[in-house]
Amino acid sequence: MKDNFSCLSILCVCLKLSLHIVVLEMFLCKNDGVIMHGKDPM
Repeated sequence: MKDNFSCLSILCVCLKLSLHIVVLEMFLCKNDGVIMHGKDPM
């Protein structure tokens, strides 16, 4: 039971980290697009 919980919390942390990275990459890419092209690429 305890092992399962620690496994789940590790998975949760990994998911949160990957989500943060994706959001950060999207934000950076969007900013790069604005800087490079002078307009929003979306």
